[in-house]
Amino acid sequence: MGSGLKLVISLVTRQDLRFARELFRHHRDKEEPEYPEFVPTIRLFAQAREAAGTGSAVVSGSTVEEVLRNAVMQFGSGLEAVIALSKVWVNGEEVPPTHVVGDKDEVAVLPPVSGGM
Repeated sequence: MGSGLKLVISLVTRQDLRFARELFRHHRDKEEPEYPEFVPTIRLFAQAREAAGTGSAVVSGSTVEEVLRNAVMQFGSGLEAVIALSKVWVNGEEVPPTHVVGDKDEVAVLPPVSGGM
């Protein structure tokens, strides 16, 4: 055999074309997914705990961003200022604000810590 190009011809049936067309329409017309609302636990440390007046609470939201927004609505703008300077972790790992959370997740607000000897 030489090193020439091989031409492969496949037979496509009308049924295959209909299936592909329907699949394309399904994905094209599909709306953005809606996340159900969950109620994870938010843990607040140091200044965040002081601003909210509690170390933990159950706050609704399906993403980290929603949980934090709802926590600010519940506990006030003092917490918002602390969150702006804080790291946010879910279940012990740093995550982006768009991270999806569920009922069993723990969202932790970790403000910067300073100290010395």
